[in-house]
Formats: sequence, structure tokens, C-alpha cells
Amino acid sequence: MAVFGSMLVSLGAVLVTTVVPVWVFLALLNARDHRQARLIEAVCAQFPSEWVRSDLAVAARARLVSRRGWVRVDLGSCSREHAWPAIARLREVLPPWVRLVVHGRLGARPEAARLTVEALPAPALGRAA
Repeated sequence: MAVFGSMLVSLGAVLVTTVVPVWVFLALLNARDHRQARLIEAVCAQFPSEWVRSDLAVAARARLVSRRGWVRVDLGSCSREHAWPAIARLREVLPPWVRLVVHGRLGARPEAARLTVEALPAPALGRAA
């Protein structure tokens, strides 16, 4: 009976030292991939479907442990009248811990622009009257 008990203890030690850390690492990777997919879906929902299919390029990154991340949107050669409202909607939709970087030709100038759009300040909550 003592041999069986020592085998269970050694099996438990093997599981704790090898299987559990691998499982935790895979769970963290899965959560990061889901955060990236949600960011891309949130960005693509703010643009017309024609842009998403042709002119728009979206890349998202999320950290492994923290919730911080960034979204890079390349608007291609869309007009300024369409780009600025979409950028404003994006900043409202994205959480404040996500950095928004916009690339594209915004206007009549031929050179490309790169903008990092800061998060909107959170509204102060006052007492109800």
C-alpha cells in the first residue's frame, strides 16, 4: 500500500510541475487571441462593409497577461469626409486601455499620415439630483 501511495504522490508532483503550467500558458494564449478577435470585430463594425472588403486593413495586438493592446487601422486612400467620423466612432467604441493607430492618406496631400488617437477622458460621475 505504501508503494501505491508514493506512486500517487509522484504522479501528482509530475502533474503539478508539467501539465498545469502548460495548461495555464495555453489558457492565457487563448484569452489573448479572443481579445484580439474582439478588437478586430469592434473596428470592422464601425466601417462600411465595402471598405472592409477592399480598402481597409486592420491589425490588432493584445498582451498575454494584461488587457492592454493596440489596434492599427490602415484607411488606404479614403476621403477625409469618411475617415474622420469613422475615427471618432472607433475611439468611442474602443476601451481606454487600447491604443488606436491610424495610417492612411487623410485629405488631398499625397503623403501618408500616421495618427495615434488618445483615449477619451472618462466622464466624471456626479451625484444624482
